[in-house]
Amino acid sequence: MDTKEKRLALVDQLIENLGLIRDEVVNYFTKLPSVEGDEKSRPPIYIKQVEVGMIWYEDDTFSFERTASKKIKAVVELVEDGVIYGDLTASELFGIPERPMSWFSAKQFFDKFSYPCKDNEKIVWHNIDQLQSVYKNYNAVKEAFSKLNKMYRRSVYWSSTEYKSSVKDSNTFALDINFNTGRRWVDHQYNCFYVRPVLALKVE
Repeated sequence: MDTKEKRLALVDQLIENLGLIRDEVVNYFTKLPSVEGDEKSRPPIYIKQVEVGMIWYEDDTFSFERTASKKIKAVVELVEDGVIYGDLTASELFGIPERPMSWFSAKQFFDKFSYPCKDNEKIVWHNIDQLQSVYKNYNAVKEAFSKLNKMYRRSVYWSSTEYKSSVKDSNTFALDINFNTGRRWVDHQYNCFYVRPVLALKVE
C-alpha cells in the first residue's frame, strides 16, 4: 500500500470514528469556503489572552462571544503549562459526542481516535488532576456551551488515571469526577462513565 492509499485509509477510519458517512463529508467540504493563505500566514497565538470558556475557532482565534462567520473547533476548558485544551464536543466541524463506556473501552477509544490535528496539536484524555482543574473553573465553560446550545459536562467522567490499590486482588480501579457535585472517586474500571475527546494545542 503506497502513502496515498494509507492516508485515504486513515480518512475512512476518521469518518467512521466520527459517526459520519462519506456523502456528508463530501457535501461539507464542497460547500466550505476556501481558506486564504496557509498556516504560516496566520497570526501567532498569545496564550495569556486565551481564557477558559472562550470559543475556539478553526482559524485558531478565540472569543467569548459567538462570531457567526467562523466555524467552531472547540470550547477552551483548560489552559495549563503553555497548552490550550479544548472540548471537541462543541465542534461545528465534526459531530463528536460524549460517550459512556468502561475505562478499558475508553483507553481503546482514545488510542484509536482519529482527528486531523495540525502542527503542535494532539488528542488527549485528561488525567485526574487536569479533570479536577477543569471542574474548578467550569462555570465559564458551561456558559459558553449554553450560548452554543450544546451539552456541557454534567455527569461522571473517567480520567486517564488508574488507581493502584495496596490490596493484592484481581480488582482494577481508576479515578473519575462527578461534574454535578465535584466528587472525585475511585471506581472499578468496568463501570460505565462518560469520556470526551479533548484537543490540546502546545503554544509555548
